[in-house]
Amino acid sequence: MEKQDAINPLFDLPDSSELLAQFHNLIFQKKFAEAISFAKHKLKNCTTSYTYYTGLSICYSQTSKPKEALKILAKAVILFPENADVYYYLGSTHFDLDNYEEAEECFLKSLELSPANKKIERSECLNNLGVLYWNDLRREEALDCWNGAAKENPFNSKAQENIKEYSNDFGEPKAANRLFDDLYHFQNIHKKKYLELKAKTDFDNIGEAEQWMEFTTKKWNELMEAKLHDIDSMTPVQKTELFNSVTIDYSIIDKKNKSKQLNRNSKKSSANKSKSFRKGFSFLDQDLLLLLPLTVPILSIFGLEKDRFEDIANGSKATDEEEELFFWAFDFLEAVLESVADIPSVTKKQLIFKAKQIALEFLDEQDADEAIDMTIELCNDLFGGLSKLKLNKRLR
Repeated sequence: MEKQDAINPLFDLPDSSELLAQFHNLIFQKKFAEAISFAKHKLKNCTTSYTYYTGLSICYSQTSKPKEALKILAKAVILFPENADVYYYLGSTHFDLDNYEEAEECFLKSLELSPANKKIERSECLNNLGVLYWNDLRREEALDCWNGAAKENPFNSKAQENIKEYSNDFGEPKAANRLFDDLYHFQNIHKKKYLELKAKTDFDNIGEAEQWMEFTTKKWNELMEAKLHDIDSMTPVQKTELFNSVTIDYSIIDKKNKSKQLNRNSKKSSANKSKSFRKGFSFLDQDLLLLLPLTVPILSIFGLEKDRFEDIANGSKATDEEEELFFWAFDFLEAVLESVADIPSVTKKQLIFKAKQIALEFLDEQDADEAIDMTIELCNDLFGGLSKLKLNKRLR
């Protein structure tokens, strides 16, 4: 998602002097280069007004000089430490430079300093905070911000468009692949039930989250076996009622259980012993079967049609070539999964490079990059909210 005009002059720029009024008029006419020159030669005595700094930052940002905008706003923050507008533009500039943590701090500070009656300004700030969160793969927080922006200002068309485009039929963040909206809704329902049962707000560790995921995914698989064809014709309300009716026994979850590691050497040897919930995937062991949804991006980009995937899921025997294709996808997935762990950025880049080399066995470079991006997003959808893992889309 691209940032949406966050640096444009969204707030009132009071005309504290005739010169400042001319400066602001150049900005509103989008004559940014001319405005910079005007400020340098005419506004030396107007530096006591915060709009001098915010206006100049707009000009630098709109002429592709975000670092210059950052410098001017760094001065403004010192001079006007309680000014919401300054923090808003500083947040926008940090966002331009991909400084997400700094941008978030500034937007939150701007909201803190904005009076409740400044609803338009607060709405714009919340909208851009939502864009930041969505780009940082914090999708539930993004949707919360956009809903907040629409509540502050129902006429904020950008917030309304974001809600429409990036939420699904359940009012939840849209999955990277529409096939998984139902699955994530099922997981959201049962995550809430599990946490209420345990009287806490989140998982204690990754091991607990992974065990919860295993239990929930098995139950989902059982539900799909019984209701696959019925679900396609259900409304969102009917699906929610069905998902709520499912009971899961979490009594034997061991919080200390460590994460299971993928090991390709054992994949084929254990495959014949596993009892797959789909006969068509009998060549996969149970551990890999649980991760099957994450292979969809690279398999679909390679060209495995959705209908063929569903045929295999419904019991059609996979060909030898298709079996090899699935194991190739799992090799790719293994590298991506390792890359999203809490490890040094250099190691992350090495793993992403490894994933790309695997992808290039069957894909061209553009498709390989697309498969990596989509798979990272899906990994975040499945695991990010559960174990508070933060992913970086810009690893390559």
